[in-house]
Amino acid sequence: RSRCRRSRRLFLGGLGSICSSAAWAATAREKQSKGSTTVFGGTVMVSPSDPRKYRVATLANGLRVVLASDSEATTAAAALSVHAGFYQDPEDLPGLAHFCEHMLFLGTEEYPEENSFDRFLAASGGSQNAFTSETATTYFFDSSP
Repeated sequence: RSRCRRSRRLFLGGLGSICSSAAWAATAREKQSKGSTTVFGGTVMVSPSDPRKYRVATLANGLRVVLASDSEATTAAAALSVHAGFYQDPEDLPGLAHFCEHMLFLGTEEYPEENSFDRFLAASGGSQNAFTSETATTYFFDSSP
């Protein structure tokens, strides 16, 4: 993809194979204290041609995050994957995961009116969306600075 069109990305959620789980666990045990953020001290595996800078951390609430920074980016973005998809729907409630995905767009504490976060993003050229797959639900948004 073109350098001028790259986006600055902030990926929240599962780390997959981006770092060794054994190294992650050892480092987390060494650095974690109750109520604080733990920064991963190991190596983040990326393509040799990837110019971005990466940082990995575990927040005080247990959420693991991967931060990717690109100095040539024209937008900022975030994604959150919850490891629950439609395979986890109870038999008597098919579609529950997808229903819960849509509940986020009805409002939050900071943006209590329906679609108010969407309007906030649109005002700065941004957008949001989400999808539910078999094993995960992913929310994402982007915005121009």
